[in-house]
Amino acid sequence: MKVSFHPLFIIAVILALWAGFGFFVLAAVVAVLVHEAAHAIAANHFGIRAKKLTFLPFGAQVNIDCVFLPRRQQILILLAGSLGNIVAIIIASSFLWIFPSLFVFWEMFIIANAVPAVINLLPIYPLDGWKIIMKLLRREPRKKGSFEFVSRFCKTGNAWKGPITEVAVRSDMTIFEVYKLVSYKRVTKFIIIDRLSADAIITFYETDLEKFLISRSLDTKLKDIYI
Repeated sequence: MKVSFHPLFIIAVILALWAGFGFFVLAAVVAVLVHEAAHAIAANHFGIRAKKLTFLPFGAQVNIDCVFLPRRQQILILLAGSLGNIVAIIIASSFLWIFPSLFVFWEMFIIANAVPAVINLLPIYPLDGWKIIMKLLRREPRKKGSFEFVSRFCKTGNAWKGPITEVAVRSDMTIFEVYKLVSYKRVTKFIIIDRLSADAIITFYETDLEKFLISRSLDTKLKDIYI
């Protein structure tokens, strides 16, 4: 996962350290990492990889493409951030007594986790609470198990002249399992390797996969399409 820092975040950290808030800065940064890591772990549980973590002046944001998942799973991913902070608060509370010499740090760490845990659940744009409300108000796709696919590519496999990643897949894999193998830095070319005839090797690109995700159920197997 790529990590980037907003220039204002760097300036804010420098000013806070200069003002003598080193403990609070460390606690706040760790709390933000806990929150975003919880989002990423929940997304990974549902088969979605977090692509980018950006530190902003007042927090951070992890880039996760999960709009095509069922609404319940999307909401669980959004709730995971605050849940991660709550778990961190519980652990830090026990450390208050185990490591009393670091009482000031653990106290700040608890506060630093409590803030994003509560604030992010408020129904205010662009916080997690607002996104959850929007998910609840939005109607589910008519075709259960289908993708609401947001295309990331405006190029076909034949037209694209940049780097291509070749990935071997089996014909008994579902199209959702294949989607998990997509390379986010290059166009992905899929090769079905368990063909009976070596003279009839089947390949397809992300643009082909996009069509499958839109028109078919997520548990459709490649052999139901090609073989």
